[in-house]
Amino acid sequence: MNTTNFDWRWIGVILIVLFVLFPSRETRIVLGLIGAAWMIQAGLEPWRAGRTSVLGNTKVTYWRGQRIETKVPTRTRIRSVSSLQMAASAIYLLVGVASGLAAIYSFAQISGLV
Repeated sequence: MNTTNFDWRWIGVILIVLFVLFPSRETRIVLGLIGAAWMIQAGLEPWRAGRTSVLGNTKVTYWRGQRIETKVPTRTRIRSVSSLQMAASAIYLLVGVASGLAAIYSFAQISGLV
């Protein structure tokens, strides 16, 4: 039995310490890409209803110990994401993509590609 618990917040603390100790352009690029990946992942999360896609096609229920899978209409699947979740998702995705593009552009400037 594996009971080891890893607290991912330590990774954030280490990255902040690295940014404070080594304030270089390369560090900002790496942190920008990590932040962009996190924001894109957070923006896609409402569309994943517990490891399955909201756009999936079956609903699983259990009755008297038996698993029953029923097909869910497309309109019902799309409505399961509220408008507030869609707006927050769009903002996270927009900021994440912009942050990623900014980090890539900074990397291209350092490399001499631009």
